[in-house]
Amino acid sequence: MSEGHRSSSMLLACLLFIGVMVAVVLFYGALSGSQAEPVIATPTAGNISFVSADLDQWQPLGSSHSSTVTFRRDYSGVEEISGNLTFSLPDDGYSAKSVSFKNWTRGSDLTLEFDYTVPPDGYAGAISPEFRLDLDEVNETLAFDYLDETGKYIFVTFAISDPDPAGDNLGNDDLSTLVPTGYYDQRFFTRQAEAYNNSLHAAMGLTNGVEPYRTKDLYGAMKNLTSYVNRQMTSDTDRWQKDPYYGEFTQSDWYIGFNQSGYGPRYHGICKDYVSLARSYYRSMGIPAKFIICVEKNRNDSVYSHAWLEAWDGSRWIHADPTWNVFDNPRHYKENGYYDIQIRELSVCVKKPTSIKTSGVDDLIFQAWIYWDWEDRLDFDVVVDRGMDPMYN
Repeated sequence: MSEGHRSSSMLLACLLFIGVMVAVVLFYGALSGSQAEPVIATPTAGNISFVSADLDQWQPLGSSHSSTVTFRRDYSGVEEISGNLTFSLPDDGYSAKSVSFKNWTRGSDLTLEFDYTVPPDGYAGAISPEFRLDLDEVNETLAFDYLDETGKYIFVTFAISDPDPAGDNLGNDDLSTLVPTGYYDQRFFTRQAEAYNNSLHAAMGLTNGVEPYRTKDLYGAMKNLTSYVNRQMTSDTDRWQKDPYYGEFTQSDWYIGFNQSGYGPRYHGICKDYVSLARSYYRSMGIPAKFIICVEKNRNDSVYSHAWLEAWDGSRWIHADPTWNVFDNPRHYKENGYYDIQIRELSVCVKKPTSIKTSGVDDLIFQAWIYWDWEDRLDFDVVVDRGMDPMYN
Protein backbone atom coordinates (compact mmCIF):
# COMPACT_ATOMS: atom_id res chain seq x y z
CA MET A 1 0.00 0.00 0.00
CA SER A 2 1.38 3.38 -0.90
CA GLU A 3 2.14 6.01 1.69
CA GLY A 4 -0.74 8.18 0.40
CA HIS A 5 -3.29 5.40 0.70
CA ARG A 6 -2.15 4.60 4.26
CA SER A 7 -2.56 8.24 5.33
CA SER A 8 -6.05 8.42 3.85
CA SER A 9 -7.10 5.21 5.63
CA MET A 10 -5.87 6.45 8.98
CA LEU A 11 -7.65 9.79 8.53
CA LEU A 12 -10.88 8.02 7.64
CA ALA A 13 -10.56 5.76 10.70
CA CYS A 14 -10.01 8.73 12.97
CA LEU A 15 -13.03 10.53 11.56
CA LEU A 16 -15.14 7.41 11.97
CA PHE A 17 -14.01 7.01 15.59
CA ILE A 18 -14.79 10.63 16.36
CA GLY A 19 -18.22 10.26 14.74
CA VAL A 20 -19.02 7.21 16.83
CA MET A 21 -17.94 8.95 20.03
CA VAL A 22 -20.06 12.00 19.21
CA ALA A 23 -23.05 9.79 18.55
CA VAL A 24 -22.57 7.99 21.84
CA VAL A 25 -22.33 11.28 23.72
CA LEU A 26 -25.47 12.64 22.00
CA PHE A 27 -27.37 9.41 22.69
CA TYR A 28 -26.62 9.37 26.38
CA GLY A 29 -27.23 13.10 26.60
CA ALA A 30 -30.65 12.72 25.02
CA LEU A 31 -31.42 9.74 27.22
CA SER A 32 -30.48 11.71 30.33
CA GLY A 33 -32.50 14.76 29.20
CA SER A 34 -35.67 12.71 28.66
CA GLN A 35 -35.91 11.81 32.34
CA ALA A 36 -38.50 14.11 34.16
CA GLU A 37 -37.53 16.00 37.26
CA PRO A 38 -39.11 14.51 40.39
CA VAL A 39 -42.54 16.18 41.12
CA ILE A 40 -43.26 17.36 44.65
CA ALA A 41 -47.06 17.17 45.27
CA THR A 42 -48.74 20.44 46.34
CA PRO A 43 -50.70 19.88 49.55
CA THR A 44 -54.45 20.39 49.28
CA ALA A 45 -57.34 20.47 51.71
CA GLY A 46 -59.37 18.09 49.56
CA ASN A 47 -63.02 18.86 48.85
CA ILE A 48 -64.70 21.20 51.33
CA SER A 49 -68.45 21.85 51.22
CA PHE A 50 -70.90 24.13 53.02
CA VAL A 51 -73.33 22.20 55.25
CA SER A 52 -75.48 24.74 57.12
CA ALA A 53 -75.56 28.07 58.91
CA ASP A 54 -77.66 29.02 61.91
CA LEU A 55 -78.54 32.60 60.94
CA ASP A 56 -81.54 34.58 62.14
CA GLN A 57 -83.82 35.03 59.12
CA TRP A 58 -84.72 38.59 60.16
CA GLN A 59 -81.91 40.87 61.36
CA PRO A 60 -82.69 44.50 62.27
CA LEU A 61 -80.12 47.18 61.55
CA GLY A 62 -77.80 47.58 64.54
CA SER A 63 -78.72 44.19 66.02
CA SER A 64 -76.17 41.74 67.46
CA HIS A 65 -76.19 38.01 66.75
CA SER A 66 -74.48 34.77 67.77
CA SER A 67 -74.48 32.14 65.04
CA THR A 68 -72.85 28.92 63.91
CA VAL A 69 -71.76 27.60 60.53
CA THR A 70 -70.74 24.05 59.56
CA PHE A 71 -68.43 22.87 56.77
CA ARG A 72 -67.46 19.32 55.71
CA ARG A 73 -64.19 17.81 54.44
CA ASP A 74 -63.99 14.64 52.41
CA TYR A 75 -61.24 12.04 52.95
CA SER A 76 -58.72 13.56 50.56
CA GLY A 77 -56.06 16.20 51.13
CA VAL A 78 -53.68 16.70 54.02
CA GLU A 79 -54.40 15.03 57.33
CA GLU A 80 -55.12 18.22 59.30
CA ILE A 81 -55.59 21.86 58.45
CA SER A 82 -55.89 25.08 60.41
CA GLY A 83 -57.09 28.51 59.42
CA ASN A 84 -59.59 31.32 59.91
CA LEU A 85 -63.27 32.00 59.19
CA THR A 86 -64.49 35.45 58.13
CA PHE A 87 -68.20 36.29 57.92
CA SER A 88 -69.20 39.37 55.91
CA LEU A 89 -72.29 41.21 54.81
CA PRO A 90 -72.43 42.72 51.29
CA ASP A 91 -71.56 46.29 50.41
CA ASP A 92 -71.23 47.72 53.90
CA GLY A 93 -67.58 46.86 54.44
CA TYR A 94 -68.37 45.04 57.66
CA SER A 95 -66.79 41.74 58.65
CA ALA A 96 -66.96 39.73 61.83
CA LYS A 97 -63.77 39.27 63.78
CA SER A 98 -61.76 36.42 62.37
CA VAL A 99 -62.53 33.09 64.04
CA SER A 100 -59.60 30.65 64.05
CA PHE A 101 -59.66 26.86 64.02
CA LYS A 102 -57.06 24.08 64.29
CA ASN A 103 -56.66 20.37 63.57
CA TRP A 104 -59.56 19.97 61.16
CA THR A 105 -59.10 16.36 60.11
CA ARG A 106 -60.08 14.66 56.89
CA GLY A 107 -63.59 13.21 56.66
CA SER A 108 -65.02 15.39 59.45
CA ASP A 109 -67.30 18.40 59.96
CA LEU A 110 -66.15 21.73 61.31
CA THR A 111 -68.68 23.83 63.25
CA LEU A 112 -67.66 27.35 64.24
CA GLU A 113 -69.38 29.89 66.45
CA PHE A 114 -69.10 33.57 65.64
CA ASP A 115 -70.59 36.87 66.82
CA TYR A 116 -71.37 39.89 64.68
CA THR A 117 -73.35 43.13 64.67
CA VAL A 118 -75.37 44.38 61.73
CA PRO A 119 -74.26 47.96 60.98
CA PRO A 120 -76.84 50.53 62.12
CA ASP A 121 -76.44 52.47 58.88
CA GLY A 122 -76.28 49.49 56.54
CA TYR A 123 -78.67 48.31 53.84
CA ALA A 124 -82.15 47.02 54.62
CA GLY A 125 -83.59 44.32 52.38
CA ALA A 126 -82.67 40.88 51.08
CA ILE A 127 -79.03 40.13 51.91
CA SER A 128 -76.75 37.20 51.06
CA PRO A 129 -73.83 36.95 53.52
CA GLU A 130 -70.49 35.41 52.58
CA PHE A 131 -68.35 32.95 54.51
CA ARG A 132 -64.61 32.87 53.73
CA LEU A 133 -62.20 30.16 54.85
CA ASP A 134 -58.48 30.93 54.81
CA LEU A 135 -56.58 27.62 55.09
CA ASP A 136 -53.02 27.89 56.39
CA GLU A 137 -51.25 24.61 55.48
CA VAL A 138 -52.45 24.58 51.88
CA ASN A 139 -52.48 28.36 51.29
CA GLU A 140 -56.03 28.31 49.94
CA THR A 141 -59.01 30.67 50.32
CA LEU A 142 -62.54 29.37 49.82
CA ALA A 143 -65.68 31.56 49.66
CA PHE A 144 -69.27 30.40 50.16
CA ASP A 145 -72.22 32.65 49.32
CA TYR A 146 -75.24 32.02 51.58
CA LEU A 147 -77.77 32.44 48.75
CA ASP A 148 -75.87 30.06 46.47
CA GLU A 149 -75.64 27.44 49.20
CA THR A 150 -79.16 27.65 50.65
CA GLY A 151 -81.28 29.21 47.92
CA LYS A 152 -82.47 31.85 50.40
CA TYR A 153 -81.64 35.33 51.58
CA ILE A 154 -81.64 36.69 55.09
CA PHE A 155 -83.57 39.92 55.66
CA VAL A 156 -82.02 42.99 57.22
CA THR A 157 -84.85 45.22 58.43
CA PHE A 158 -85.16 48.84 59.50
CA ALA A 159 -86.84 47.74 62.79
CA ILE A 160 -88.06 51.18 63.79
CA SER A 161 -89.51 51.32 67.30
CA ASP A 162 -93.30 51.38 67.40
CA PRO A 163 -94.42 54.69 68.98
CA ASP A 164 -97.61 53.10 70.34
CA PRO A 165 -97.13 51.53 73.80
CA ALA A 166 -98.92 48.30 72.86
CA GLY A 167 -96.55 47.71 69.97
CA ASP A 168 -99.33 46.39 67.71
CA ASN A 169 -97.98 48.21 64.67
CA LEU A 170 -95.10 45.77 64.37
CA GLY A 171 -97.22 42.79 65.41
CA ASN A 172 -97.76 39.54 63.55
CA ASP A 173 -100.35 39.08 60.86
CA ASP A 174 -101.44 36.17 58.70
CA LEU A 175 -98.86 36.78 56.00
CA SER A 176 -96.17 36.97 58.71
CA THR A 177 -93.81 39.67 59.90
CA LEU A 178 -90.58 39.80 61.89
CA VAL A 179 -91.32 36.67 63.91
CA PRO A 180 -93.79 34.55 61.92
CA THR A 181 -95.96 32.86 64.53
CA GLY A 182 -99.36 33.16 62.86
CA TYR A 183 -101.83 30.36 62.30
CA TYR A 184 -102.35 28.62 58.98
CA ASP A 185 -104.35 25.76 57.57
CA GLN A 186 -101.71 23.39 56.22
CA ARG A 187 -104.07 22.30 53.46
CA PHE A 188 -103.47 25.61 51.74
CA PHE A 189 -99.88 26.61 52.33
CA THR A 190 -96.97 26.20 54.71
CA ARG A 191 -96.61 29.07 57.13
CA GLN A 192 -92.82 29.24 57.12
CA ALA A 193 -92.62 29.11 53.33
CA GLU A 194 -95.21 31.86 53.04
CA ALA A 195 -93.36 33.92 55.66
CA TYR A 196 -90.17 33.76 53.62
CA ASN A 197 -91.88 34.57 50.33
CA ASN A 198 -93.73 37.47 51.91
CA SER A 199 -90.49 38.96 53.23
CA LEU A 200 -88.73 38.44 49.90
CA HIS A 201 -91.46 40.37 48.09
CA ALA A 202 -91.31 43.04 50.79
CA ALA A 203 -87.57 43.37 50.17
CA MET A 204 -88.19 43.59 46.43
CA GLY A 205 -90.75 46.28 47.14
CA LEU A 206 -88.15 48.44 48.92
CA THR A 207 -86.68 49.21 45.50
CA ASN A 208 -89.96 48.80 43.59
CA GLY A 209 -88.88 45.40 42.30
CA VAL A 210 -85.41 46.41 41.08
CA GLU A 211 -82.32 44.39 42.04
CA PRO A 212 -80.62 44.11 44.49
CA TYR A 213 -83.66 44.47 46.78
CA ARG A 214 -81.95 46.62 49.37
CA THR A 215 -81.71 50.31 50.17
CA LYS A 216 -80.65 52.85 52.78
CA ASP A 217 -83.40 55.29 51.76
CA LEU A 218 -86.22 54.79 54.30
CA TYR A 219 -88.64 57.37 52.87
CA GLY A 220 -88.05 56.13 49.33
CA ALA A 221 -88.47 52.54 50.49
CA MET A 222 -91.84 53.36 52.06
CA LYS A 223 -93.01 55.03 48.86
CA ASN A 224 -91.73 52.14 46.77
CA LEU A 225 -93.51 49.58 48.95
CA THR A 226 -96.80 51.36 48.37
CA SER A 227 -96.29 51.46 44.61
CA TYR A 228 -95.12 47.83 44.54
CA VAL A 229 -98.31 46.62 46.24
CA ASN A 230 -100.35 48.60 43.75
CA ARG A 231 -98.70 46.58 40.98
CA GLN A 232 -98.93 43.30 42.86
CA MET A 233 -102.71 43.45 43.17
CA THR A 234 -105.66 43.91 40.86
CA SER A 235 -108.94 45.45 42.00
CA ASP A 236 -111.67 42.81 41.88
CA THR A 237 -114.98 44.17 43.16
CA ASP A 238 -116.98 41.48 41.34
CA ARG A 239 -115.18 38.71 43.18
CA TRP A 240 -115.66 40.57 46.44
CA GLN A 241 -119.42 40.72 45.84
CA LYS A 242 -119.85 37.16 44.59
CA ASP A 243 -117.26 35.08 46.44
CA PRO A 244 -119.01 33.27 49.34
CA TYR A 245 -115.74 33.13 51.29
CA TYR A 246 -115.11 36.84 51.17
CA GLY A 247 -117.42 37.70 54.05
CA GLU A 248 -115.50 35.28 56.26
CA PHE A 249 -112.13 36.72 55.29
CA THR A 250 -112.97 40.39 55.42
CA GLN A 251 -109.91 42.46 56.31
CA SER A 252 -107.89 39.27 56.36
CA ASP A 253 -104.57 38.41 54.77
CA TRP A 254 -106.01 34.93 54.40
CA TYR A 255 -108.21 36.03 51.54
CA ILE A 256 -105.18 37.40 49.74
CA GLY A 257 -103.30 34.14 50.23
CA PHE A 258 -106.21 32.08 48.89
CA ASN A 259 -106.75 34.28 45.83
CA GLN A 260 -103.48 34.39 43.98
CA SER A 261 -103.31 34.42 40.22
CA GLY A 262 -100.73 32.68 38.08
CA TYR A 263 -100.32 35.63 35.74
CA GLY A 264 -100.11 39.42 35.94
CA PRO A 265 -100.78 40.78 39.44
CA ARG A 266 -100.31 38.14 42.14
CA TYR A 267 -103.42 38.95 44.17
CA HIS A 268 -107.07 39.92 43.84
CA GLY A 269 -108.97 42.14 46.24
CA ILE A 270 -110.31 45.58 47.06
CA CYS A 271 -108.85 48.46 49.06
CA LYS A 272 -108.71 46.64 52.39
CA ASP A 273 -106.80 43.75 50.77
CA TYR A 274 -104.32 46.17 49.24
CA VAL A 275 -103.79 47.57 52.72
CA SER A 276 -103.45 44.14 54.33
CA LEU A 277 -100.70 43.20 51.90
CA ALA A 278 -98.95 46.57 52.16
CA ARG A 279 -99.10 46.51 55.94
CA SER A 280 -97.54 43.05 55.97
CA TYR A 281 -94.75 44.21 53.65
CA TYR A 282 -94.05 47.28 55.80
CA ARG A 283 -93.91 45.24 58.98
CA SER A 284 -91.73 42.57 57.34
CA MET A 285 -89.13 45.28 56.82
CA GLY A 286 -89.46 46.51 60.41
CA ILE A 287 -91.53 49.61 59.63
CA PRO A 288 -94.51 50.14 61.98
CA ALA A 289 -97.77 50.33 60.04
CA LYS A 290 -101.42 50.65 60.99
CA PHE A 291 -104.67 49.94 59.15
CA ILE A 292 -106.85 53.01 58.51
CA ILE A 293 -110.51 52.90 57.47
CA CYS A 294 -112.77 55.83 56.74
CA VAL A 295 -116.32 56.80 55.94
CA GLU A 296 -116.55 59.74 53.58
CA LYS A 297 -119.07 61.54 51.42
CA ASN A 298 -118.79 62.71 47.84
CA ARG A 299 -120.30 65.73 46.11
CA ASN A 300 -123.65 63.91 45.79
CA ASP A 301 -123.70 63.21 49.53
CA SER A 302 -123.30 59.50 48.84
CA VAL A 303 -121.47 57.63 51.62
CA TYR A 304 -118.38 55.60 50.77
CA SER A 305 -115.83 53.67 52.76
CA HIS A 306 -112.18 53.27 51.90
CA ALA A 307 -108.98 51.93 53.46
CA TRP A 308 -105.32 52.90 53.47
CA LEU A 309 -102.48 52.68 55.94
CA GLU A 310 -100.18 54.93 57.93
CA ALA A 311 -96.53 54.02 58.39
CA TRP A 312 -94.12 55.38 61.00
CA ASP A 313 -90.75 56.69 59.80
CA GLY A 314 -89.38 57.30 63.27
CA SER A 315 -90.79 60.80 63.64
CA ARG A 316 -94.27 60.91 62.04
CA TRP A 317 -97.07 58.77 60.66
CA ILE A 318 -97.04 58.91 56.85
CA HIS A 319 -100.18 58.34 54.77
CA ALA A 320 -99.88 55.55 52.16
CA ASP A 321 -102.71 54.40 49.86
CA PRO A 322 -101.65 51.37 47.77
CA THR A 323 -105.05 51.09 46.07
CA TRP A 324 -104.76 54.51 44.43
CA ASN A 325 -100.95 54.52 44.55
CA VAL A 326 -100.84 57.75 46.56
CA PHE A 327 -98.10 58.37 49.12
CA ASP A 328 -97.69 61.06 51.76
CA ASN A 329 -100.68 63.07 50.54
CA PRO A 330 -103.49 62.82 53.11
CA ARG A 331 -105.33 65.69 51.40
CA HIS A 332 -105.76 63.56 48.29
CA TYR A 333 -109.36 62.63 49.15
CA LYS A 334 -110.38 66.18 49.95
CA GLU A 335 -108.80 67.33 46.69
CA ASN A 336 -110.88 64.75 44.81
CA GLY A 337 -114.24 65.90 46.09
CA TYR A 338 -114.70 63.88 49.29
CA TYR A 339 -115.58 65.49 52.62
CA ASP A 340 -116.67 64.59 56.16
CA ILE A 341 -113.83 62.08 56.16
CA GLN A 342 -114.19 60.16 59.42
CA ILE A 343 -111.12 58.17 60.40
CA ARG A 344 -110.80 54.98 62.43
CA GLU A 345 -107.73 52.85 62.93
CA LEU A 346 -107.71 49.11 63.54
CA SER A 347 -105.38 47.09 65.74
CA VAL A 348 -104.31 43.55 64.91
CA CYS A 349 -105.85 40.94 67.17
CA VAL A 350 -105.83 37.17 67.57
CA LYS A 351 -108.22 35.29 69.89
CA LYS A 352 -109.74 38.38 71.46
CA PRO A 353 -113.42 39.32 71.79
CA THR A 354 -114.87 41.94 69.52
CA SER A 355 -114.56 45.48 70.83
CA ILE A 356 -116.06 48.06 68.48
CA LYS A 357 -115.89 51.57 69.84
CA THR A 358 -118.01 53.66 67.51
CA SER A 359 -121.13 55.76 67.75
CA GLY A 360 -123.54 57.46 65.40
CA VAL A 361 -125.26 56.67 62.13
CA ASP A 362 -122.14 55.14 60.60
CA ASP A 363 -121.97 52.24 63.09
CA LEU A 364 -123.42 49.72 60.68
CA ILE A 365 -120.88 50.59 58.01
CA PHE A 366 -117.98 50.12 60.40
CA GLN A 367 -119.41 46.97 61.92
CA ALA A 368 -119.66 45.51 58.43
CA TRP A 369 -115.88 45.69 58.27
CA ILE A 370 -115.46 43.38 61.26
CA TYR A 371 -116.04 39.66 60.68
CA TRP A 372 -115.10 36.46 62.43
CA ASP A 373 -112.96 34.30 60.22
CA TRP A 374 -113.67 30.60 59.66
CA GLU A 375 -111.64 29.53 62.74
CA ASP A 376 -113.43 32.03 65.01
CA ARG A 377 -110.36 34.19 65.35
CA LEU A 378 -110.28 37.88 64.58
CA ASP A 379 -107.64 39.44 62.37
CA PHE A 380 -108.60 42.93 63.55
CA ASP A 381 -110.26 44.02 66.71
CA VAL A 382 -110.04 47.36 68.46
CA VAL A 383 -111.27 50.36 66.50
CA VAL A 384 -109.82 53.70 67.55
CA ASP A 385 -112.19 56.49 66.56
CA ARG A 386 -110.24 59.55 65.39
CA GLY A 387 -113.32 61.32 64.04
CA MET A 388 -112.79 64.01 61.41
CA ASP A 389 -109.01 64.01 61.74
CA PRO A 390 -107.67 67.37 60.44
CA MET A 391 -104.84 65.48 58.77
CA TYR A 392 -107.38 64.35 56.16
CA ASN A 393 -109.98 67.11 56.40
